[in-house]
Amino acid sequence: MAASAVRSAKRELDYGNSEIVYVAERHVRNIAELEQYYDRVEVCSEAANSHFKAAIQTRNKAMVERSDMVICCIEHNFGGAYTAVKYAIKLGKKVVNVAQDQV
Repeated sequence: MAASAVRSAKRELDYGNSEIVYVAERHVRNIAELEQYYDRVEVCSEAANSHFKAAIQTRNKAMVERSDMVICCIEHNFGGAYTAVKYAIKLGKKVVNVAQDQV
């Protein structure tokens, strides 16, 4: 659903200098299926080499560091996504929370 929304926004805004990347923390089994929705599928090397309990947090941190803009749907002030968004703000990244646009 998120990839579809971002793809629609890319078309509407004619913003060609962007890419929708699915970043996994471990080996991906259904790459062919994911490639139907994403421009690229990759495994985060930092997360793959980390302890399995820290892999998702490590992946989120790496994605924030590589991004120019973070688009999220945060409705609560707790959890992994919230932590990643706080990190993005700390780094000065532009953050768009689509949950704030909900009526």
